[in-house]
Amino acid sequence: MFSKRFFARMCARGCIALLCGMSFGGILTLNPEPAAAVDMRDLIGEWSIPDTNERLIIRRNGDWNHPKYGRGKIRLGADASDIAVFYEAIETKCSYRVSVADGGSTLILTTADTRQDRDRCPTGQFKSVDR
Repeated sequence: MFSKRFFARMCARGCIALLCGMSFGGILTLNPEPAAAVDMRDLIGEWSIPDTNERLIIRRNGDWNHPKYGRGKIRLGADASDIAVFYEAIETKCSYRVSVADGGSTLILTTADTRQDRDRCPTGQFKSVDR
């Protein structure tokens, strides 16, 4: 009924969508609790990129290394749970909402800008390779 893109936009806006039954025929939107601030130490490690199983490497000092697009620098975003990645060799910026799950073994990156390139700015649940 609703596309993945719709749900991604809803998550990017900080909303939770509850689909009501067909007899009610509507959507109820609630504001979630404020997102936790990003702790850069939680991002450090090697992460398996969803769908490709390539490795995204994040090092201390916000160093980001994508297997195809090379190095970038992570900066904290406007919101406490946001980060932005600025690639060095290609003029690309990726904006994310960040959370961790499974005791830190899953990194969840959700797009904060629906216009960004999905290949250069991968999203989803990244599983830790080294934890």
